[in-house]
Amino acid sequence: MPYEIDRLVGLVFTHPETREEYGTIRPRKPGRARLADGTNWTPIADDDCGNAFLLSPEGVVAFWDHETDEILEIASTWPGFVAGCAEPKLVELDPSKVKSVWIAPSFAKEHDINVDKDGWKKKP
Repeated sequence: MPYEIDRLVGLVFTHPETREEYGTIRPRKPGRARLADGTNWTPIADDDCGNAFLLSPEGVVAFWDHETDEILEIASTWPGFVAGCAEPKLVELDPSKVKSVWIAPSFAKEHDINVDKDGWKKKP
């Protein structure tokens, strides 16, 4: 495949006009998706929420939202898509504002973190 999606893994795409972020980009096995309107798209990557990045035969990149089934064209060319990809912004939480957190019970057990049986740790 001439499109090197592997070098974009872990990055997010920011739309140049709306500044909306799409991603984090994860690899996906190649395959074809056929839309109801007869348009052919190739899924080229997933994000971490079950959505997909798609590529048209003409090189347009789109984002498919699995909840709405909406396909939104996000870059008119592959180079435009690549140019819009960057490291995700770090998120810093103010511990005084965190009221609860879910931790996978198996992870909590491995790391000696005390959580409820359902994985929730709540402030008293």
